[in-house]
Amino acid sequence: MIAGFALNTSEILSLLLLLLSIITFMLSRLNYRASHAPIIAIQNRKYRISEDEEKNIFKITAKNIGNGICIDSLLLLREKDENNNMKYYLSKPVREIDSDDVIEFTIKKGPNWDEEAEFILVYVDFFGKKYTSNGVTEGEAATAEQLNRFVKPAKQLYLFHPTYLKFLWWRSQAVKQGNSAKEQEKTSFHKSQKELSDYKIDFTISKQNNGED
Repeated sequence: MIAGFALNTSEILSLLLLLLSIITFMLSRLNYRASHAPIIAIQNRKYRISEDEEKNIFKITAKNIGNGICIDSLLLLREKDENNNMKYYLSKPVREIDSDDVIEFTIKKGPNWDEEAEFILVYVDFFGKKYTSNGVTEGEAATAEQLNRFVKPAKQLYLFHPTYLKFLWWRSQAVKQGNSAKEQEKTSFHKSQKELSDYKIDFTISKQNNGED
């Protein structure tokens, strides 16, 4: 014992009970996750390049191998563009993923590929607890040997968990840069409307010119 510091029997018992309570709490969490929590496991990832910029996609295929239902999930991607600027992308959310369901997350992006690109897959269980199935993973261009990967254990995210803080930052930047699936759909819709409007104008002008002839 340290000089001047000693524990009596009741204090030792209190410490042992505290340690036992902590162990019981940890075991109950593990039991909950094993019995009720969804586990979204990444099965493979693909990157497809096309001459049409809108068809360049980063895709993740995942499966719920847990016993619980996943009520919400998002995929985020971070990479540098050709000008070395950091770009963030946010997929369309996939909701109500039941046990054994296989789903896909797709991100539309530019034609370049950053070999040091990273992605995060975050999902939420029925009680609002957030998890990540892969942490922050390097998403190098997928080759035939890289398509399949070992399943990583799910990790619960807490308020000040580093991965959760990264998730919040990446999501905010994707929205700010207009690279969320929702903003991309709006941009695509407005582009289609403009092309349709331009076509109508050209058609009207052409019809008027033919009438004058």
